[in-house]
Amino acid sequence: GLAAPQGFEEQVERAALRTLDDDNGPTGWFPQDGTYTPDYSTWDGVTVDTNGRVSELTLSGLALRGEITEAISELLRLETLDLSDNSGLYGELPPGLMDTQLMELDISGTGICVPDNEEFIMWLEEIDFTDTDSCVESEPMEPAAESSGSGGCAIVSDTHGGSGYQVALFVLGIVALCASRRQQLRKSRGEAVFGSERGGQGQSGGSGAVVRENCG
Repeated sequence: GLAAPQGFEEQVERAALRTLDDDNGPTGWFPQDGTYTPDYSTWDGVTVDTNGRVSELTLSGLALRGEITEAISELLRLETLDLSDNSGLYGELPPGLMDTQLMELDISGTGICVPDNEEFIMWLEEIDFTDTDSCVESEPMEPAAESSGSGGCAIVSDTHGGSGYQVALFVLGIVALCASRRQQLRKSRGEAVFGSERGGQGQSGGSGAVVRENCG
């Protein structure tokens, strides 16, 4: 068959790199400050061959994250792919990599997995492949907040970022929420709710109990 026009191959490769940046970046290839250049041979970590096609991607330690994109399989002239030390990457290697000219692949320090595919595994054995110690097939779950149980309020760690003022506002909001929930519990149990006529004594005692008991 007829070879694809060189301009078409260039468009396909640029689109593949764009998808990689969208799905797993940012890579720094598409700055918003007007310094973007469509010549991807000048992009950090991208090496092209004598025909201008992408032959190497060296993306180690760029804090890439997300499920590894299948778009890298569109880089048919790719010979070297280094994704090492990007712990936020996960998912299975795209089987389409077998259609590239890849001879060196490094996924150490990532969560990327080798698919359970005999043909793909045999292909990996024929190239210079560096595997990872851990494998994460799907998106990691966010840790659930620990509940105090009786009060129905989450126990909040004191490691939140931000200024002391922001943290103080956050804590005050949690205290108010917990106090409201404690009041609802009293109502459901048939207990008398402290009224405003009790004055400051009830209020100060209640707020102190919230702080000491962590909404328990």
